[in-house]
Amino acid sequence: MIALLERARGDSPTLAASSAEIDAARTRSKLADKAWFPDVTLGVGPLIQTNNRPPGVAATIGINIPLSWGREASEQKEAIARLGAARQRYDAALLEIQATLGEALARLKAARQTEDLLDREALPQARAAQKSIAAGYSQGRGDLAAAIDAEHRVHDLELKLLQAQLDGQMALAAIERLIAGDL
Repeated sequence: MIALLERARGDSPTLAASSAEIDAARTRSKLADKAWFPDVTLGVGPLIQTNNRPPGVAATIGINIPLSWGREASEQKEAIARLGAARQRYDAALLEIQATLGEALARLKAARQTEDLLDREALPQARAAQKSIAAGYSQGRGDLAAAIDAEHRVHDLELKLLQAQLDGQMALAAIERLIAGDL
């Protein structure tokens, strides 16, 4: 189960989206932290020639000083809250995948045990009983209702075997969907 969970963790598109959301929230938080510091802007460019003046260069310096009026603090708190929410969504998605994977593994195990029990024990016994009753009926020692009932039991067990095989394949498909690959 641990290996399957690791595969699901590495290949799950849901977890990849949640991880990207965490990275984006972490980046927003870093930007909100930087809003407390002044911004310095430097610029250099050519002067446009007018009235036959010689060409020149213009240089600019700009300083943006943040005034603490609560906007930066609220943006920082919002970024931290978004980061926490993104982490919780990631954890919830991981727990959901883990629970679904455990459930699918339990269904697969139960289906295989049922299939094994039907295939090795119940079905051979029912077929042997059906042959015995049919042989007795053909010799005049049994009645038709018992022969039909034995045939019906064999067909019921064969249907249960097919249902167990189907359940196993559905559980296997659910596991492969969760790990995003083949087993």
